Amino acid sequence: YWDIERESTTGRLSFTDGVTGGERLTVLTDGNVGIGTDSPASTLNISHTDAIPLRITRSTAGQTAIRLTNGNGNNLDITNDGSDNFTINNGGTERFRIDSSGKVGIGTDSPDVKLHVSENSSTYIKIERTTSSSEGSLILGAETNENTIFSRGLGNANKDLRVIIGATERMRITSGGTIDIAGNIDLGGILYTNNDTLTLMSGGTSGTSIIIND
Repeated sequence: YWDIERESTTGRLSFTDGVTGGERLTVLTDGNVGIGTDSPASTLNISHTDAIPLRITRSTAGQTAIRLTNGNGNNLDITNDGSDNFTINNGGTERFRIDSSGKVGIGTDSPDVKLHVSENSSTYIKIERTTSSSEGSLILGAETNENTIFSRGLGNANKDLRVIIGATERMRITSGGTIDIAGNIDLGGILYTNNDTLTLMSGGTSGTSIIIND
């Protein structure tokens, strides 16, 4: 059985398990409802030791969604589409998706790689570190065989872009536009450098020429 009690001093309404004595649901005078807590801090406050304290289940197959709406009628839908795809829709348009294979799509509902960003105008991916004088980096490659692109920015005057192959810097573009390359350059057999030697080669029969303009 259940005990339903309203406290005369606080006006709090409580629903208590009559067998175990545990308070299961609380309604405060400000309208806040607590499940598993007698001091709810929001309109609905759920507290539980279970790893999944809130479960929303559709009794039939198909889409299940949570809709968040503000006073202006703007909607944000968090959806399980019924095919193991997780989506976030804003204003009736899908903005983000994790498909059943774990691929993430931003601006596309059919990502074909691990992260797929699509836009009908210019497409941007921004990687930013907000700490002054620190590096931002993009790491590419296998877990134990990585290559890294480093960029300096913010408070540091040195805004060089550096390419690290393994653990060794191989190329740097300085903030002044100078390109420094550690190693050899081979442009399809046309231009090749080795140590202090510059070789210009031609695959044709008309010979090779070097033109220098001042």
